[in-house]
Amino acid sequence: MAKPQIRDLSAHILRYLLKHPEARDSMEGIAEWWVMLQRIEDEVDNVKRALDLLIAEGLVEVEEASGASGRRTYRLNLKNKEALARFFAADAEGEVFG
Repeated sequence: MAKPQIRDLSAHILRYLLKHPEARDSMEGIAEWWVMLQRIEDEVDNVKRALDLLIAEGLVEVEEASGASGRRTYRLNLKNKEALARFFAADAEGEVFG
């Protein structure tokens, strides 16, 4: 059985190939482009989930898109210091958000 790291890498390569079925590249090209791009996409998904959770808990505020970039911005909700204290207390105990 393959190590978890190799299984994860295999999954990155397969997800890339499923999105780009005509793709072909050298081993170095796959490492540099396919794997890194897939990891970035996966990490963006993880960041979205984390931000959604932090917003739901009242720890982070979101401002709707404005200006030329058209992107939302996120910032710490300083008005909710009690929730921040609970988050860090739960984090220290390994119980972040249940």
